[in-house]
Amino acid sequence: MERYYQIAGIDICIKGNAEELYPEDYRLAAFRSEKKEYEYLYEYSIAEELAESSGNCIFHGSVRRVYQDGKRKIHYFGTVKEHLEHAHVRSVFDSNVAYVQVKRSSLQDRITNKLVLNSMNIEGLLLKHHTLLLHASFIEVNGRAILFTAPSGTGKSTQADLWKQYRDADIINGDRVAIKVDDKTMTACGIPFAGSSRHCKNATLPIAGVVYLAQGTETKIRPFKGMQAFKNILNEVTIPVWEAHAVERVSDMLLTVLNHVPVYHLECTPDESAVIALENVLNKEV
Repeated sequence: MERYYQIAGIDICIKGNAEELYPEDYRLAAFRSEKKEYEYLYEYSIAEELAESSGNCIFHGSVRRVYQDGKRKIHYFGTVKEHLEHAHVRSVFDSNVAYVQVKRSSLQDRITNKLVLNSMNIEGLLLKHHTLLLHASFIEVNGRAILFTAPSGTGKSTQADLWKQYRDADIINGDRVAIKVDDKTMTACGIPFAGSSRHCKNATLPIAGVVYLAQGTETKIRPFKGMQAFKNILNEVTIPVWEAHAVERVSDMLLTVLNHVPVYHLECTPDESAVIALENVLNKEV
């Protein structure tokens, strides 16, 4: 069975046994494509045990290890900080094809939507297409994107909800956004990765502004520029450090964004005053 998707303009095919693959949920369903064409193929299978590692380990995190074996990269996903045998997924990325093994003991029934998404190496795929993956709430207002970014727990979802309540904004994604970067146009793309948020829609919009949030006792907004803006927003970008020159490439793209898109620091209380303050400065930019 083959299913076709388009994510941030990238055509993808998911292939596997019909009896083993997921019933589609709200995340992937919104990104289904009728084109039946693909640039990248992900082929899924279930195995009793994952194949052993090969090559040199180039990244070792708590939930992912990456090996370089010639031109191939091999990713193991799971609780792999101490022992690779605790991995439950092995993805072999060979050019534009990924062969993904899922350990049977890790499944209750079928390969789930969540497992497919977590095994795709989406941050690496986006980087190939000059696209950043930003931790942000993404809303649509008057046909343009507003992106709220900040460390977890600062209030990104709260600000998105306030705009929905007071300005009838459409929440495209409550947790992640892909930013396609070129020298003239910055566009925000919805993607099927939304964390614990239920907001996950397929939309591509020009960016009206990026807003870095901070909690405060009163609402204040100012332009956010220079090294402080760069460092704070870079911390919210997912960087596939196992890819060659990833930090340099991401940094260059982020600088392009900061040079072409209005960026603000919004210190605020969780009420309509935050909406009014941001609305006022965005209207001046039009």
